[in-house]
Amino acid sequence: MNNTLKYKGFTAVVQFCCEDGESFLWGKIEGINDLVTFEADNTDSVASEFEAAVDDYIETCEMVGKKPEKPMSGSFNVRLGERLHRELFHKSVEEGCKLNDIVKRAAENYLVTAHAVAVVERQFSQPVAFNAKQNPAQDSNVYHLRAHKTQDGDWRERHCE
Repeated sequence: MNNTLKYKGFTAVVQFCCEDGESFLWGKIEGINDLVTFEADNTDSVASEFEAAVDDYIETCEMVGKKPEKPMSGSFNVRLGERLHRELFHKSVEEGCKLNDIVKRAAENYLVTAHAVAVVERQFSQPVAFNAKQNPAQDSNVYHLRAHKTQDGDWRERHCE
């Protein structure tokens, strides 16, 4: 189940709420400095309410001379646990790189894989599970993805850059 919406570079998380006998959908725009929320009575109107909230937020920011997006610093703390931290450290020593480089590569690989999964899910119009790994025979930015659930039940291979 996907409870996120995207519009004009903004992302919101939508939740179902039931208070005082009333039920509605409630959302919040993530990754901004301000609190911007929206509500909808049904799933048909939640996207338009989100889009209206984004448009209103952008307009308000322009009126007050403020940048609407929250700046990302490019750094954040990751809690890996002792075992994983140690293994990644030793791998970084083996490869002659910094631990940060390995974590950055893992994050980039995750985004490439997530994008490829979304593309194939749209193509097959159903969720697809993947076994993704870097293809060592090719350029380091090419990934071999093997879908193991398709409409006809067969395995399908896709290469994504």
